[in-house]
Parts: sequence; structure tokens; C-alpha cells
Amino acid sequence: MFKITEAQIYLTRHCNLKCGYCKLVKSEIKDLSLQDWTEAYDNMERIGIKTVKILGGEPTLKNWLPNLLRYSLKKGIKTAVLSNSTFSDKTADTLAESGLWGYFASVDSLEDLKIDISTSRKSRNGYGMLRYLQKKGVPLLAANVVIHRFNMHEVPDLVNKLSKEGFYINLCTIQHTTNPNKEFSDSNMNRDYLIPDNKKDDFILLSEKLLELKRLGLKISVPDIYLRNMPVYGIKNDWQCTNPLQLRIDSDGGLMLCNEFRTELADKYNIVNLTPDKYRSFSEEWKAARKSINCDGCYWSSFIQAEDNLKHNRLEFQYSNS
Repeated sequence: MFKITEAQIYLTRHCNLKCGYCKLVKSEIKDLSLQDWTEAYDNMERIGIKTVKILGGEPTLKNWLPNLLRYSLKKGIKTAVLSNSTFSDKTADTLAESGLWGYFASVDSLEDLKIDISTSRKSRNGYGMLRYLQKKGVPLLAANVVIHRFNMHEVPDLVNKLSKEGFYINLCTIQHTTNPNKEFSDSNMNRDYLIPDNKKDDFILLSEKLLELKRLGLKISVPDIYLRNMPVYGIKNDWQCTNPLQLRIDSDGGLMLCNEFRTELADKYNIVNLTPDKYRSFSEEWKAARKSINCDGCYWSSFIQAEDNLKHNRLEFQYSNS
């Protein structure tokens, strides 16, 4: 675990949107305070964390987020925020001035996806916010593009447009499951989003096209191995991890098994009071917890990218074509 240098945290489980393929919102999980998170950053520094990506829910719902960014700057931990971009330009100015090192916006499509108003709204807002923060000089700007049935045709052109405008692109296939215990992937989601088996040939062509675009120098951040294996794992979402790949922290500070399962680890180990010795214990218990869950798999690009980073001794935001 001490080789892991990246952490991804759910700053809150609350959100101001309701997108059709997300079920992260949970009112029963209590969010930590700003003071708690400053202590968490102290502890992350002690165990070797170098980069943090702040997720939600919607992290900008926390009005003290700029203060946390300033603290991360003081600790020397590069911190990026993933947001639905529904906040004001004034908030964007404050974030940029507070030491925001990177910003990830959800941009699944620039077409009007009538099936999901929230997703279409955050995509339009996300693209606009990337352009706004570019003018503000935020060092790393990236679009998260979730590939699903309704935007498959658009993805190559979308990647080309975003890259030409100076934005990195993080691609991920739509996450779905039959397991109701997963934290993110929804077993009750609208199945129309899913890429059916009879679209596998189209998916293979898309994979090959994206690999070609990356080799031509487009700013695709995910590793080749993820793109190459999309037709293998991206439809069924049945890739399986065997080792911890990044530190995942829930909004109450609990250390999660991954972004899909809290397990008993989250109740036993908390980032607010984590010591190096406790981190070693967490590391020892991770594999036992992994064996105890009934996981049908996933295909999160963040996991494959983290695995690739560990293998090549890279940091989270140190993209191979940057």
C-alpha cells in the first residue's frame, strides 16, 4: 500500500443533479468537516500520497472547498476536482485562485441527449467550465467521457475536438451491474444506456479508432491497455482486480475497498486518525475483504490507469503523452 501515491475521495455523497447512471447519493453517510479533511491531508502526506482527486456527489456544494485546496497546496499534494460544473463563474474564480491544480468535467456528449436531461446539462456546463478555467490558468484540465450506447458514434469526434482545444480526455465505459450492493454502479439503471452484445463489432472499431487517435498524439489519458481491452471487458464490466490500486476514501473518512464497495474496512479504518501502522493493518486486511465480497467485476478506467501507473512508477496525473 505504501507504493500507492494517489487517493480519490468522495468529499460528499450529496448532489444537485440526478444523472441516469449514478447512485452515489446517500444521505445516511455523514460528511466530514473541513477540519477533519485537513487532518486527513496530514495523514495522506505521512503515508506517501502525492495526488488527490476530489469527487462527489458534487464537491462544490461544500463552500469551504477553496480552503481545503489552499491547505493541499501547503502540503504539496496536487489536488484535482471532478465536478458537474453547475456552479457560478465566481466560484470558479475562487477555486482557481485557491490552488486548484486540476479540474475534471463530465462531458459525455455535446449533442442533446433527451434521454437524460441532467447528463446533457452537466456535459454542456462541463465543456464551458473547461474553457473558462483554461483562461484562468488551471494547469490540468480534463473531460471525463462515459461511453454508452447513445454517444458511441460521437466519441471520436468529441475526443478530437476536446484534444485540439487543449483538454485531456479520460474515457470510461458505462458501469453497470447485477449486484445491488455496489456503491456506484446501479443494478436498476436505465438499461437503454448499455452497449448490447450485438454492438460488439462497433465497439471493436471504436477501440481501434481511439488507439489510433492516441498514437497520433491526441490527449487521451487512459493507457493503451484500457482502450485495447474495451471490447473484452467494456460490455460485461467483468474485469477483476487482485491488488489495491489506489486509496479510496468515503465522505465520512472511511477507507473503502474500492469505489464500489465500502465493506467493514470503512468502519474500522478512517483517514482522520490513520497512522502508518494502521495503514499497514488496512493493507493486510484488504485482500481478506476482497475475497469476502461477491463482485461481478467492473471496468473503471481509473483502476486500470492506477495499475499502469504503479507498474511504471508514474504519478496519477503524469500522463504518458503529456
